[in-house]
Amino acid sequence: MHRQTVLVVDDDPAILEFYRKVFRDDPGSELDILGEKPQVRRRDLVCRTFDAPSKLLSWYAQAVDEGKRCPLCVLDVRMPEMDGVEVARRIREIDPQIEVVLCSAYSDRSVAQMRSLLERRFYFVRKPFAPDEFMLLVDSLCVSWQRNLAQKAGEEKLRSLVDSMSDGVVYYSASGVAEDCNPAALRILKRVREEVVGHHIDKIRPLALRPDGSPYPKTERPLARTLERGELVADDIMGIPSPDGRITWIESSSAPIFAAGHARPVGAVATYSDITRHIELEREIVTQKKRLTDIIDGTGVGIWEWVVPTGEFFVNEQWARIVGYTLEEISPMSIDKWVQMCHPDDRQAAKSGLMNHFWGDGSHYENETRVCHKDGGWIWVLIRGRVVERSLDGSPVRVCGTRTDITDRKKLEERLRRSSGKLEAVRRRDRELVHILSEVPLDDVQRRYVETLSDPGLESSASDDSLNGAEL
Repeated sequence: MHRQTVLVVDDDPAILEFYRKVFRDDPGSELDILGEKPQVRRRDLVCRTFDAPSKLLSWYAQAVDEGKRCPLCVLDVRMPEMDGVEVARRIREIDPQIEVVLCSAYSDRSVAQMRSLLERRFYFVRKPFAPDEFMLLVDSLCVSWQRNLAQKAGEEKLRSLVDSMSDGVVYYSASGVAEDCNPAALRILKRVREEVVGHHIDKIRPLALRPDGSPYPKTERPLARTLERGELVADDIMGIPSPDGRITWIESSSAPIFAAGHARPVGAVATYSDITRHIELEREIVTQKKRLTDIIDGTGVGIWEWVVPTGEFFVNEQWARIVGYTLEEISPMSIDKWVQMCHPDDRQAAKSGLMNHFWGDGSHYENETRVCHKDGGWIWVLIRGRVVERSLDGSPVRVCGTRTDITDRKKLEERLRRSSGKLEAVRRRDRELVHILSEVPLDDVQRRYVETLSDPGLESSASDDSLNGAEL
C-alpha cells in the first residue's frame, strides 16, 4: 500500500510527539486528551514532523524537485521563527495543491484575516482537540487531495490529447466568448491566442461564406444555432476570408454544454477542420470532369466500364445514344445485355479478342462488330478498351474503353468495294479489246488508241476517271 506523508510543524517538542502518536496504528487511550475512546486510524497515513518552518520549507522544496508531493501540512499558528500563515503561503508557492490545516489555542489574527492572506481555502482547528475528530479531518483532506490529483492528471491528459489534435477545438461561454482553445484552432483560424481567448465569436470570425460563395448570416452559423437553440450541428462547411483575399474553407461542428437546472446551454464546444485543400481538389476534379465530358461529347464517343468480377457495366449517355436509347432506357446495363445486343455472327470473334487481351495478348483490345439499334436495324461500332486494374493473381478486375459508331465508314467501304469490282470489269474488257485488235490491221490513229489502252500510266488515269464516275 502506498503511504501518504502528512507534514507537521510545531515549535513545541511535546506537541510534535503527540502528533506522532496520533498517526500510529494504535494510538492508545493516553492520546485522548479529551477523554474519548480512540478509533482505528488509516494505516496508509504517516507524519513527518519539523520543529522549525525553515526546515520544513527546505525539505519540501527538495522533495517536490524530486517529484514527491504530500497531501497535507499541519501548522502551528504561533511560532517564533515564522507564523503559520506565512509558512502556509510559502509552502503553497512550492506546491499550490497542498492542503493546509492551521492549529492553535490562540491566534493574533482572526480567521477572516488568515483567509484573506492565504487567498485560498484552509482549515483551522483550535487546540485541544479529540484525536479521532482531527484524524477524520486529515483523512477527508487526504482523500480529497488524492481525488483532485487524479482529476488534475486526467485533465492534463485530456489537455494533451486536445492539444495534439489536428482539428481545432474552442470552448465558448453562453454569450459566445471564447474561453479556451487548442493550437490547431489558432492555426486554422489564422489567429494568435490573444486574438481568440476572451473575444466574442463575431470578432474572431466577423465574415463567413457559404459553399456557393454567398454571405453566411451570423444567426445561421453553427455556434449561434447551438447557443440559441441548443442544436447539435455537425459538418457544416463555411469559408473564412483572410485579409490577403484567400479563403480558408473549414468544416465546423458545435455541441451544447448543459448544466443541471439550466434549460439553455451554459456554453458550447466548437471544432474546426481545415478542408481548403479538399475543396480545391473537388473543384479541380469537377473542372477536369467537365472538360473531359465536353471532349467526349464533341467526339461522339461512347464510354464504358466493366467490373469483371461482378459483371457490372457502366456506360455514358453517348454510349446509349449510339444505339438509339437514352441512358435511363438502357439502365441498368450489364455485360450480358451488351453481348445480347451484338450480332450473333460477331459474338465469338468479339469474345475471343477480349479473352486474348485479358491474358496478355496486346496492350489493348479492339474489335469491329455489329450491334442492334433501337429501330431494329444493325449498325457497325468500333470497340476499343484495355484492362486498367488486375487482382493479385493477374485476373482482370476493371476494363475501360470506348465505342464509336463507324456505320458510315462501313457503308463507304462497301461502296468502294463495289466500285472496285466495276473498275476491274472495265480493265478486263480493255485488255480483251487490246488482244483482239492486236491481230487486226490498223492505221496510225487506230494504233495509237490501242497503245493508250495498254499503257499502265494511262490505265491509272482511266482508273481515276472510273472512280470519279462511280456511284459513291
